[in-house]
Amino acid sequence: MGNVRPIAYGGFAIATAIVAAGHTIPTHTRFVPYSILGHFLGPGSIDVPFVCQVSSIRDTRTFVTRIVIVKQRVRGKHGEAQLRNVLSITLDMIASPRSEPAHMEEAKKNHVDVSCVGSLLRYDPAPSWKIDEPNEHSETPDAYFSRRLQEGTLDKQSMAIYNKVIGLWHQIFDTVAVPSSMMLQNLLGMVNIPTSQDHLAMTDRRSFDWMRIHDALPCATGTEPAHGTSETKDMLPISPVMAHAATMAFALDGALAFVPLSLGKKSMLDASAASTLDFATRFHSDVLDMNQYLLREIRPIQAGWQRTYSEARLFDTNGHLVATCTQQGVLRPVKEDAMATPADPPHHAPTPKL
Repeated sequence: MGNVRPIAYGGFAIATAIVAAGHTIPTHTRFVPYSILGHFLGPGSIDVPFVCQVSSIRDTRTFVTRIVIVKQRVRGKHGEAQLRNVLSITLDMIASPRSEPAHMEEAKKNHVDVSCVGSLLRYDPAPSWKIDEPNEHSETPDAYFSRRLQEGTLDKQSMAIYNKVIGLWHQIFDTVAVPSSMMLQNLLGMVNIPTSQDHLAMTDRRSFDWMRIHDALPCATGTEPAHGTSETKDMLPISPVMAHAATMAFALDGALAFVPLSLGKKSMLDASAASTLDFATRFHSDVLDMNQYLLREIRPIQAGWQRTYSEARLFDTNGHLVATCTQQGVLRPVKEDAMATPADPPHHAPTPKL
């Protein structure tokens, strides 16, 4: 899942923390998440389960706040059992009675946009580029890469590395290839070939993909809980709100730490460290639905001082902004004495005049 070392993808810890917090949320009112602020405190092991410590910070009629510390059991210097901190998050939720199933059904019947009810303003940004919606003729990543292999613009060795690093992602999510995405064209930066974005300033380059969960979750506006997707399904029930929120946060964490490498025409092999330090995930809708295709746009914002700052945005097929995630990551070169070349600054837009 994007790691060349045997450490756990950060999204697993984030999703686990959200699910743990969800088990402490009051059920008398429909609460939905609007903000998750998190700090990674250490790498997670793929061999040890997570232990979550949930603290209640706020419980009012309108707001709920939880702080979750995700830990893992390790052995100390003298063989003693210890709990090591992996992640801390602050999860904020707001009461949303209008997103309850009965209200949603009534609004749909009356052709009312629920997001406008009781709101003073309603607006959304658009994706940076016009991207075609998924349809029955859309190209899957497998089909896209097969075509590239036949054309000779990709080689089997690079594809094997790609599948080892990122293959699990395509088992969890159904994805649709966006050919204009630079990260897709150069295979996460692993192949040094010309791309359609080489002429753009670094901060104008983009990665896009369409995604939805492969194994469908319960209806986002329903009441049926999720029980996991394994054959035994022996996990505690998860409310649909938290199931979709955890899955979305899991998805938004993907690639943000190393997308600057791909867009900068570098690979993960050029970095000795490329991981997330902190993040801010914000939900801009009270109805989070990972069963439907969502467009993810990733853009690099800043890099320097061995750190990067990037943003992912999720749009639904109606063009509404559903969620955003900004991350600051550490990015260090393999060669300690390496010297980055400053990128050309982007062009300024003209100042509006009366």
